[in-house]
Amino acid sequence: MTRRMARAEAVAEHVRAGSAEKWGDLVERFGKSAVLTAMRHRLIAPVLPGIYGVSAPESLFHVRARAVTLLAAPSGSVTGLAAAHLWRIVDAEPRRISVQVPVEWRRTVPRWLRTVRVGAPAERFRLGGIRVASAADAVVQVWREARSDVAISTVIKALIDQHATKPQLLEALARRKRIPRRAQLEELIAIVGTVVTSYLEYVAWKRVFPPRLFPNLKWQEPAWPGGRKRVMDAFDAEARIDLEFDGGGTHGGVDGFERDRERDADLRSIGIEPLHFTYRDLTERPEWCRRQYLALRAARLRQLGASGNGESGRNGC
Repeated sequence: MTRRMARAEAVAEHVRAGSAEKWGDLVERFGKSAVLTAMRHRLIAPVLPGIYGVSAPESLFHVRARAVTLLAAPSGSVTGLAAAHLWRIVDAEPRRISVQVPVEWRRTVPRWLRTVRVGAPAERFRLGGIRVASAADAVVQVWREARSDVAISTVIKALIDQHATKPQLLEALARRKRIPRRAQLEELIAIVGTVVTSYLEYVAWKRVFPPRLFPNLKWQEPAWPGGRKRVMDAFDAEARIDLEFDGGGTHGGVDGFERDRERDADLRSIGIEPLHFTYRDLTERPEWCRRQYLALRAARLRQLGASGNGESGRNGC
């Protein structure tokens, strides 16, 4: 390898280590000739004007996010789904990156970059060399830019996994003047943890078994069969029915099936009958779900009344 190529490789390695670097910084460190050689041999490539990254598709997201940090410095920060991914709230890398910038910021940007102008400055952090908005600001932007199921899931996960607190989300929301479905977001923030802990539970509470139609249901109700705590998604205390909403993420596979059977047996030991609904049940046939529950409820009330043992197992709940 010639000395010139060795220098070009050094440029590429430096860029790879940082994900992306400015042209001026590279020239100052390695010299213009080495940088041009790296470009000619396609070891590095332009990502944004004056900012270069390595030509590696598997690292494209991080290269772009780092480039955005450099372009929008010093006040800009990655937000929305991209920041939620960097905070490990969202698993998938988004195809489009959102950057939060001051209202006066003006630059021409490619289609994969979305600018979000905000008047009030927000707290910023660095994750792997990428400047990002706070988890709370990112989640509020996700609510604005993502489809409904992704937005709802992101809010719930951020709170349940303690990436952000309810006051932090409400504060971030207050900084935004234009947020679609603001009242729904405020309602969701209020009920996470105490009423719902997953997207599917939210679907059940909001669309299938809403409180206005089923005021008798208690949500996130604990039971103590054999002294072991079991939290029921929704509980009908009169008919002693546990409604469970089974998403694939927590109930899938052989292990999940076996855990559910053990849990059901525990609840039956104190006179509570489990009733399971799947994602497909709740999203595609909500009326069927309601009929199933009401039919079981009527049968349970007849059974409990006929046995004269309506108080059976109540000390376990």
